[in-house]
Amino acid sequence: MRLPLPVFPRSLRYLAVTIVCGIIFYFSVLAIPPETGAPAPDIIDLPTWRHFLAYFVLGLSIAYALTDRSISRKRKVLLVFVLATGYGAFIELAQGFVPERHMEVTDVFINAASVSVSLCWYLVEPYVEHVDIAAVFE
Repeated sequence: MRLPLPVFPRSLRYLAVTIVCGIIFYFSVLAIPPETGAPAPDIIDLPTWRHFLAYFVLGLSIAYALTDRSISRKRKVLLVFVLATGYGAFIELAQGFVPERHMEVTDVFINAASVSVSLCWYLVEPYVEHVDIAAVFE
C-alpha cells in the first residue's frame, strides 16, 4: 500500500522554498540576535537546534519542490544537498558582513548535517503516491 501525498502546483512548491529561504535569511542576517544568558546545561544548545530545524525544513521543502521532476533519485539527493547546504554557506558568509553577527564554519557543518537528515525523505518516497492536489478535492 502506498500513502497518498497531495502535490501542489510547481509554482506554489517553489514559492514555499522561497519563503523558507526568506525566513532563514531574515532571522540569520537581518534580525538582531537575541541576548543570551549563561550557557544552558543541555547537550545541544538552542542555536544549534535552530540551525538544525531551519535547514531540515529547507531540505524537505526543496525535495518536495522537486517531486515531479523526471530526474533520478540520486540527482535529486545531490541537488537538494548542494542547494540547501550552499544556501547555508551563503548565509554564514553574509553574517560576516553584519556587525551583530559572526561567520562560523561549524554552522555550515551543522546545516549540512541537518540537510543530510532531511534526505531520509528519499527512503520513504517509494512508499508514497503523489496525487495532484486537484484530485484530492474532487
